[in-house]
Amino acid sequence: MRKRIKRLVTILLSGVIAFGVVGCGDSGKSNSDNKTTDEVKAENTNKADDNKDNDSTEYTGDVKKIKIGIGNSYNPFCYLDENEKQQGYDYWVTQEIQKRLPQYEFVYEATEFSNILVGLDADKYDIAVHHYGWNAERNEKYLYAKIADWGGTGYVIAAAPGLDIKDENDLKGLYVQCSATNNTSYLLEKFNETLPEDEKIHIVYDDASGEVLWNNVATGVYDATIPDEFSFDQSNPKYGNILEKYGHNVLGDVIAAEQEVSIPGTYFIYNFGDEQLRDDIDAALYDIIQDGTLAELSEKYLGKDYITGTEDTLLILYDKDKQ
Repeated sequence: MRKRIKRLVTILLSGVIAFGVVGCGDSGKSNSDNKTTDEVKAENTNKADDNKDNDSTEYTGDVKKIKIGIGNSYNPFCYLDENEKQQGYDYWVTQEIQKRLPQYEFVYEATEFSNILVGLDADKYDIAVHHYGWNAERNEKYLYAKIADWGGTGYVIAAAPGLDIKDENDLKGLYVQCSATNNTSYLLEKFNETLPEDEKIHIVYDDASGEVLWNNVATGVYDATIPDEFSFDQSNPKYGNILEKYGHNVLGDVIAAEQEVSIPGTYFIYNFGDEQLRDDIDAALYDIIQDGTLAELSEKYLGKDYITGTEDTLLILYDKDKQ
């Protein structure tokens, strides 16, 4: 079945490229109907690699400029390097997608996390990219990709060493740090709804991150925080291994109730009305998963292949839609 779906997606994507279909509701006739796909590709190869705002550039044919709002400080997923060049796993995934969709040109604006969805609301961006998790409330307001670009291995609890903690049930009555905009705060709020008043977790909304957060937990300012396992594995050695990792796939039951999958994925986000753009990018992302390119990007930019073995998680919303 999966192979048949892949063939259908590939055929559809080829049809999109061949007939010059333009996303974001643009139904204008192509001005380069006589150009081959290779010619269109040649005109646009590596434009996005320059990481420049090309608002003044004139485009011909059926190439449509797509503005992407992307994070500027979320290393290793989306950030600016010392030369102010866009970097990160999420960024390089979009670059690989760009290669496979010659009808689009991606133009990036790096900004703070809090600005990205605001910019999407104002139609300043066509796509929001910041390693976004899925939640029901956000799903009501925005158009989610149906295919995740990363699945990870779930959330864990970061707390001082030597504690008897296994999962979210052991956090009842404790003080747990979360950023107000982080998906874990949403999941904890949902979990708290199932608890009696005297057992609810005290969710502390604090945007402290990095070493400050790690020290706050280690010194007892907070009892715990809940990063994804990848973030913990990256951060704890950097800050002196002062915290311990507890549990595996923490809050998985809450995620399963929300999304029908217990491992969190991360997704690109669009505005409703941009279904064609979303579907085109999903089709390219599907091929990138199937041919092993996404696993290679994970190995190169995250230091480990977090993709192989998680394909079902990445495709959960896509497969559900096909049922």
